Amino acid sequence: MKLQLAQILTLAPSCLAQVALGPPSGQHYSSVPLETLSTNATSVNIVPYQSNASLYYLGYEGNDWERPFSKYWNPVLNPISDELQKGITESPYASRLTFSPQEAHDYFTRPGYLQLENGWAVGDDGVLMLAIRTDMGDVTGDIYKLWHPLAHQYAWRYPNVADWANKTLPQRYIGSYSFIDEFIGNFAAKLTVNFVEPESIGFDTNAFDSQGIETIVVGHITNEHVTNVTGNSYLMHKIRRKENEQRELRSRFFLEQFTEDQPHHLGVHCGVEMSHLATFLPQLYAEFKDTV
Repeated sequence: MKLQLAQILTLAPSCLAQVALGPPSGQHYSSVPLETLSTNATSVNIVPYQSNASLYYLGYEGNDWERPFSKYWNPVLNPISDELQKGITESPYASRLTFSPQEAHDYFTRPGYLQLENGWAVGDDGVLMLAIRTDMGDVTGDIYKLWHPLAHQYAWRYPNVADWANKTLPQRYIGSYSFIDEFIGNFAAKLTVNFVEPESIGFDTNAFDSQGIETIVVGHITNEHVTNVTGNSYLMHKIRRKENEQRELRSRFFLEQFTEDQPHHLGVHCGVEMSHLATFLPQLYAEFKDTV
């Protein structure tokens, strides 16, 4: 027996000017649970891949509201933090504050903070490095996941079928490709994130616990939807424990190609998305962590 992979974002034939704040009148959240890993460990996308971007949409529509996790939908977002706003306003910073993805295993695991934690700079090699720091409260390394309700309008995983038997949470997504379509600023674009082992670019995961690091999500990224990601563009999201036992997220993007306004748009996008995730991920994770 195969299980369907529950997707937060699905397809519909129309696009609305505003996203819905809640289900239509008379429609209710489903109380039917998703199938659990104890029942079966094969994860399958719930619908085939759709390449036609005109069918993508923001938010929830129609039968989306019947999904049991739809009760966590909330398109009301907090503004970006003061530290991120100041960092973006003061950017670009000096090129000497950048480092490469292959040097991140050193700089990104040092105790304390670097001089560039919010904002961006372009290295001497022409690669953009964007930094964002977000307080995440009780979002632990196991819980952390990506989603922006007012920007992400499509997501699909390759391969279509994945064996999750006896797999840890990171092992379920490492090696997969996430085909997404999202708004970075005013315009939407198709992107691919190929999730890779942190060790593949030099991180020593055995040292994470002593460094207070709970996880580092590493993605090899490119434009369009492809299953062969090349180049040296990466994203990295690190959950780290603070002295008060709360968590923070330190994010880095390394882009070989970018437009003039992309650092601003991507920085705002990431800051809003991550602070929003902190408001509901612990509850969603507790309820659905064992489902596929």
